[in-house]
This record gives sequence, structure tokens and C-alpha cells, in this order.
Amino acid sequence: MNVFVSYTQRDGQVTNQLLVALRAHLATGSKPFVHLLEMPTLHWQQLSVCLAVLRAEVVILIVSPAIGESRWVRFELWLARMLGLPVVPLDIAVLRHVFRS
Repeated sequence: MNVFVSYTQRDGQVTNQLLVALRAHLATGSKPFVHLLEMPTLHWQQLSVCLAVLRAEVVILIVSPAIGESRWVRFELWLARMLGLPVVPLDIAVLRHVFRS
């Protein structure tokens, strides 16, 4: 299953360490796309994000205080809704507790 992870790092709540841990966890049963972690291998950043959402079967939204300030998150969610993809919200406090980051 292709999973797209939507998040913002604007508020400092979503850390690289947390994203690495989440991707490792998701990779046991799916193919997660986490832009920050895929970035070094991507040539066309924005196009790659769009394609990843188009290929996704589900979107995981990491809900942190600055989530509403990110135009990219809003775009990713709009695209997911247009495609009829389920969006699973995960609260940052819960993720930080689970992954202890």
C-alpha cells in the first residue's frame, strides 16, 4: 500500500528523527513517501510530491500547531480529497509519545 505522509516542520514539532521512525514503522507493511526523507533522490521536488499523492492509497496527516499555515499541506489535502483518498490524522503529541522523539 502506498502511503503519503503530510506534515509541516514550521513549528519545530515534527522532527527529522520522528519522520525517520514513522517511515520505518510504516515501511513494515506499506510503501511510505515522506518528502524530507526522499528529497535527496528527487530531481523535481514539487512534481514528485504531486505524483506521490496521486499514487497514494491513503494520506497520513501529522497534526501539529502550524499545520494550517502550510500551503503545501493544504494543497496535499485538497488533492487527496479530489482523489477520494482517506486522510488519517495523527496528533503530533501521540506520535512523539509513541516514538519518544
